[in-house]
Amino acid sequence: MTSGLLPYQQELSQEPALSSLSNVRDRLTHSLAATDIGQSIHQIRLLNQHIRLKLPIPDSDAIFIAKLLFELIFLPNLDYSLQTKWMITLSNLLRTTKKSAHHVDWRKLYDLLYHQHLSKSTSFVGKKAKAEHALSLMRLIRSSRRYFNGTVVTEIIQETFPRMCPFDNQIFEAQVLFCLFLKIDDESIDEWFDKCFTMWEWIENSPMWDNHWVDLFSRCHKSEKALIKFVPFVTSLFTKVLRSFDISVAGTHLPQPSKRSYPLELQLFADKDNVQGIAKIVVSLLGLDPLVQDQLDQLLRSISTYYHPSNEGPWTSRLAVFLGTLNDQLLKRVAREKLGKIRVKKLDVEDVQRFVLGVLPLVKQGLYAKNHSMVYVSVISIRHLSALKPELVFPVLLEDVSRALDTLTATHQTSSAIETLSSVTINLLTTENFEGGAPQVITFLHQTLPGIDPNDMKKTWLTLSFYLAVLQHMPLVDESEKVGDSEDPKDSNRTASSLLLDWGVSFLEALCSLLSHAEKQGKKQSQSHESGYYDNLFKVICIQFFGQMSQDFFKVVLGSLIEYVTSNVYINSVQDFAILCGSAALANPEMVLKSLMPFLHGSLLNHSSPPGIRQSLSDEDIKWRLVILNHILRNGPSTLKYRKELVEILEATFADSRKMVNKKGGHILHTLLKSLTAIYPTEYRSLPPSEWNNPNTSFWKTWGKHINKNAAEISWHHPTEEEEKFAVDLSRNFGSLALEKLKNTQATTREQQNSSLQVLNAIITGANPIFLPRQETLPIGTRFTDLALHEEIASGVTSYLENSTREDVYLLRSAIPLAANIISYQEAPPQVLRPRKNLYRKLKRQYSNLLIFGKHNRPRSLHVEKVFLLHLRRVN
Repeated sequence: MTSGLLPYQQELSQEPALSSLSNVRDRLTHSLAATDIGQSIHQIRLLNQHIRLKLPIPDSDAIFIAKLLFELIFLPNLDYSLQTKWMITLSNLLRTTKKSAHHVDWRKLYDLLYHQHLSKSTSFVGKKAKAEHALSLMRLIRSSRRYFNGTVVTEIIQETFPRMCPFDNQIFEAQVLFCLFLKIDDESIDEWFDKCFTMWEWIENSPMWDNHWVDLFSRCHKSEKALIKFVPFVTSLFTKVLRSFDISVAGTHLPQPSKRSYPLELQLFADKDNVQGIAKIVVSLLGLDPLVQDQLDQLLRSISTYYHPSNEGPWTSRLAVFLGTLNDQLLKRVAREKLGKIRVKKLDVEDVQRFVLGVLPLVKQGLYAKNHSMVYVSVISIRHLSALKPELVFPVLLEDVSRALDTLTATHQTSSAIETLSSVTINLLTTENFEGGAPQVITFLHQTLPGIDPNDMKKTWLTLSFYLAVLQHMPLVDESEKVGDSEDPKDSNRTASSLLLDWGVSFLEALCSLLSHAEKQGKKQSQSHESGYYDNLFKVICIQFFGQMSQDFFKVVLGSLIEYVTSNVYINSVQDFAILCGSAALANPEMVLKSLMPFLHGSLLNHSSPPGIRQSLSDEDIKWRLVILNHILRNGPSTLKYRKELVEILEATFADSRKMVNKKGGHILHTLLKSLTAIYPTEYRSLPPSEWNNPNTSFWKTWGKHINKNAAEISWHHPTEEEEKFAVDLSRNFGSLALEKLKNTQATTREQQNSSLQVLNAIITGANPIFLPRQETLPIGTRFTDLALHEEIASGVTSYLENSTREDVYLLRSAIPLAANIISYQEAPPQVLRPRKNLYRKLKRQYSNLLIFGKHNRPRSLHVEKVFLLHLRRVN
């Protein structure tokens, strides 16, 4: 499990949270016997924490707790909101366990669904509560289906088939119940398959009726017996597929019967669209009979005109989903066949080739569509197709991309070409997949540099995404002078690596030029969800750019960066320039601090009497230097050499009368304390330290390499005794001074009080580990603790809030967040953690290649990020 890669994995077996699982089981048993709902709520909250943190739960305990939860859900007069939450918990628990002899009573779930949502006497207050309850109940039913007993199919048929009358609306209700509760197994296929396909024909032009049957039949894609029974219905199936698109074919619409209304109370249980299920059925049938591929070719030809860029309409999104799911499901099927995990007839080379040739023209048209969903799906599809048949896809694709990057008359194709490159980069870099692709990638790196354009931010972000895809898989090391083997298919990578240094310098210049033309963002714009995502994307790109460099490469690029920082002030992009410097400091903190600390210390402070911030500096100059200093203090051990300079800067910022300077000083103190006391990864390179630091490593042979998480060798920062002592001294010295100012409010100004609140907030949030009680089994415990200071801060802030700031809104804005952090502090609040998780998931999907690397092999940087996200969830 991923938790085994945490830096405190040895303490996990002794962690109090793990030992409490038995207490959860015992107390849930007691609360069920005593019908004590209050105790159950707390224990289920602890269980949710176990599941959320992905802690190991033995199957025996999981099944026992699942039985208890099942009984609790059906307690009489249980609040519907609690029932909704507990059903979600139970479904999550059942999904984490392996299939066992445990049985779930389907009849209880059936009665609950029927009486609460299908009968006329329901007691829900509000549509939202009813919808949430229905969705959680359906989720629980789907998770429980594999635990239904063997006779459930016969019982469901006896319960629902008598109501399957095409002339009565009860048929829709019976269909919902049958499709939802039916358990798919080979032994019972004969009881219902032919009958259900015949029933499907009874009602036409009812999308929700079709969607339920599609959902049911798509669950049969792993049953060999069910797929064989599909063959006689292939023609009818493709007719339904074409009719479901609701488009004109050959100049006329297919004949559509009159539309039959669907009961309103059943719409909660129906998917609005089930195109994905249709595609899953089609792919699972390929290879069983030549008629399937013939029908698919005919279908694709008939709808090909609707993928043309100029032919956009309400059908575009559905056709895009259908095309994307076709390619995704075929790649998964071929990967399963390669691993021997599929029982039906395997696809041969001709089958895959015919599929690719049929789908490729539609994908190429979709790449230049006006609809973004069509472009996105086509980009993903081209990645799947290039993994299946690179020799058919890449020659034509690379020619089209090169032409789109060089063209002056069709510039609208440039963005699609760059987005396509970012998607297929991993397949190009993998020599086993396509020889000669890696040198072509370096050529594209130079060709796409004009894509970093301040006048076209969409194209700029696409270009940066392409660079990130390359940097995740390619060390920036020039090894062209090493002796190679001309017979080695990867030897072309070695000679092409000589072009990386020129690209790196040009990329930094283009990036700095982009940031120098940045416009000032409004407050709402900078706090938006989209802004958070792009901020994290920019950070990851910078971290990978500097982290992947060799020592010689880094010196050249760092010289250019230092020149920009020391000779310019771009106030509209100060945060972005600081991120650049901070990323360089993460890659080589000693070199960056040695280059920047004398400049920042010397230019900020007035070394004559009285000491302080230079009066000759403008506010923009001061902000520029303080923000950059805040970002380069990312490595605790390296900052110890500059203790004297840092303390002088902090004293000067807190003594200054300007609010902005005080605020930036608080940020610096927070960052410094966190770098000294926190646990975090120290690098995100594409190779483990044992390979990266090995002088015999041939980096050009590692391009496009994916590794298993157990081989990641994550390097963690663990606070040393010297670091923690420095953190305690900083907290004690600055905290005591701040508390004194808050006590003597009569002798201090409002600005000084606000500065003191900033200092205390930085101490509470930055040095949080040293305020935790020391325990031997506490994974994030430290050698030093200062509980007395924490109590002093809490007491001082409480007294200050009671006596001094009741009507002062200016000071309350700083005091209330401080009080909240004293009571309960989150290392990574949701607004910080969510964009990181979203970016990780997107990169994980983009770089996955089941056919080449398998399910668990990924770029090393993604393994590092995944484990760090798990650590952040644990310490929150």
